Amino acid sequence: MLKKLCLNRGDIPLEERTTGDKADIPKDWISKNSGKSSVASTIEKNRYVEGFKTSEDALSAPPKKSLQDSFKLPPAQIRRLKSNAIRKEDIQELKTVVTQNSGSWSNDWRLAFLELKQHYKADSTATRKPLLITYKLPRNALVYRQVRAHDIPRPETWSSFTFTAHVKGLAQSKVSRLMHRHLYRNQTTHTDAVQTAIMQLFEDKSSRPYLSTEAFNIALSFCYKHSNISNARKLFNMMDDTHVTISAETFNIMLRGAAVRKDLHTFTYLLRVMTRRGVSPNGDTWIAFLMVIKDKHTKLFVTRYMREAGMLKDAAMLQPVVDKIVYIELSSHLAHDQDLDSFVLLMDSRYGPDWLSVKTANQMCYILGENGLISQAVKVLGFMVDRGCQPDNITLHIFLGYCRRLRQPQRAIEFLQLFKSQYNVSVTEVEYDSLFMLAYRSKLVNCCRVIWRVACLEAAVTYRMQELVLRSLLCNTPEHPRTTTQQFIKTAGKVVVGIDIHFGTSSEESDPRWQTMQLLSQFSATGEDRERSLSLAKRMISRDLHATRHYKLAGNFNDLLAEALTLDRGWHNEEKEEKQQKPVMWKIRHAVHVGIQPHAKPVPRQSRVKPKLLRFLPT
Repeated sequence: MLKKLCLNRGDIPLEERTTGDKADIPKDWISKNSGKSSVASTIEKNRYVEGFKTSEDALSAPPKKSLQDSFKLPPAQIRRLKSNAIRKEDIQELKTVVTQNSGSWSNDWRLAFLELKQHYKADSTATRKPLLITYKLPRNALVYRQVRAHDIPRPETWSSFTFTAHVKGLAQSKVSRLMHRHLYRNQTTHTDAVQTAIMQLFEDKSSRPYLSTEAFNIALSFCYKHSNISNARKLFNMMDDTHVTISAETFNIMLRGAAVRKDLHTFTYLLRVMTRRGVSPNGDTWIAFLMVIKDKHTKLFVTRYMREAGMLKDAAMLQPVVDKIVYIELSSHLAHDQDLDSFVLLMDSRYGPDWLSVKTANQMCYILGENGLISQAVKVLGFMVDRGCQPDNITLHIFLGYCRRLRQPQRAIEFLQLFKSQYNVSVTEVEYDSLFMLAYRSKLVNCCRVIWRVACLEAAVTYRMQELVLRSLLCNTPEHPRTTTQQFIKTAGKVVVGIDIHFGTSSEESDPRWQTMQLLSQFSATGEDRERSLSLAKRMISRDLHATRHYKLAGNFNDLLAEALTLDRGWHNEEKEEKQQKPVMWKIRHAVHVGIQPHAKPVPRQSRVKPKLLRFLPT
């Protein structure tokens, strides 16, 4: 039970609530509101917002402070406003003074809360009659990867369905960091190119017969995801001009955009526009409201109200709500020396067994790891499987983060094998970066070699990985490094690069590839040799980064990583016994072998024309 709730505006405490219709209204508000004259009621309405409708329980009652203290007006003006002859100009002036002295009316979370409570409908739909038929697109629609926005093919015949599918294809298209420069030549970004293509589609007059609500919603989501508010406003105005149905989801997209920025003012404004247009808020609107709230006590209060009002009976509504409060609940639970099992029992007693989702479980894993309870974080995986939740890449990244902080590469390999074998989770760019940082900080040069080369073949090298390898290649000191860290930084880049260069145990000094690696590993002070060394290092990096266009991995990543870890530990023991570091060229020759094979040529299909998703591969 909340004893006191700090508000975003003012210092008015919300005392302990009781059940019933008036459970969310302070008792002193209700008592003070009784017997108010029509003039005072008018002033109170102007205090919050003109035309704000109250419920039967006097939801817009005045605050604790007196009228004079709240509005900071002279006593004479207060008496004049209380008179029966109030002019419209006086009311407008009062509104202006209130805004200037007490802050914007829409920065009070209670206004949005009361607006939602008054207009919420469980199964709300837009009140306007739809002028166009909308279609539900399949979830497994084609996703375009490594393709420029203007190269994504347009449909041969236009309809509402094909238009929406084309907008979705543009919004979901992806270009990796490595291929971005190759495709756009630093002229623009893929996001800007997609934005331009989407806006040209909607602004084209020939496309107006095919516009639909879902197409607008997809475009609005893309604009808010990339913080392009000006294009979002254009699209919303375009919906009015073309008489396309403005649904509750359309407003929810805009409300979520304001909630992500924690902009309560814009959120309240959009919510009032939504209700004035006759579109009733639904469950997603409440979830967006939870997102915009900053204060944790307020967020818990709103969640409790939703649970008591019966809004959380459906799992589709319950799980996103729990996701917004699980960090608060679990942190408070652990602060009282409680464990994971008791927390799960507590949540089951409040919300039933369907409250756990993948997002919620990921947050639980993160919080437990931050508190050093990694063994309990592993138990969350068991709860996920028992309740039908599938761990994803975010879950894997959280556990790899544990291994990176604790410098435990063996545990990282075990987690990789676990997630691949049981949950079928593949490694992405984020996981490659986490693994590479773990190996680099642990001075595991063979592991760095495997991770770098596989990431290059998968076009998943991050900027941080690229900079570390390039810095190591450019490391040029005539003296023998004094510490193992300096020795590793000088050696790592030379051993890592060269995907298509591998040497056996035989002597191959006449091989030009061997001469290239020797030039990189030797000291060159200044002049032509140094310039050649710098140019060669950049070319080697570029060659590896573009290897994905020609080669693919010939083995298993987890097996290669385990082999590399064993070899690194053997080298470490040998150097410890010999009390000296092995030469760079010896490490290059005896490093772990990462097998590669060329891409198979794509087989042409005559049945139908499909976009060349791998057009950058050699033919």
